Amino acid sequence: MQAKKKSQPVKAVSKATKNTEQVQAKKDKNAKRDRKLGRIKLGIETGTIINFNDIFDIMSSTTFGRLVGNQYESWNGKLENPLKFTFQDAMNLSNKTGISYDLACQFIRDVVKANEAAKEKKPPTAKGNAQN
Repeated sequence: MQAKKKSQPVKAVSKATKNTEQVQAKKDKNAKRDRKLGRIKLGIETGTIINFNDIFDIMSSTTFGRLVGNQYESWNGKLENPLKFTFQDAMNLSNKTGISYDLACQFIRDVVKANEAAKEKKPPTAKGNAQN
């Protein structure tokens, strides 16, 4: 029975060590995310990030979408059609990246304009020609 008493404190120490390691891993993950968000903030403020693909070079699309409060399906829908972005999306972008709300709105507006310009430049599809 004495052997059991000696082994119990060892288990307690290993659990405490495991918890400490988990806490440290979470801190490291948060620090890494904060560094990425800092790079995104700086890029948007300086104009080196001009669209979402530039953001996705730093942070994955899914991670960034979740961070700004969107589900996968709605986030992809907004990326395909930026007109679906809302004021709340601009507010979330502002809050999570640390940029001003006005700059977040301007960034989304510029993405919408670029998307519309790209649609105008696309040649009509074969299906579109058959209808004309």
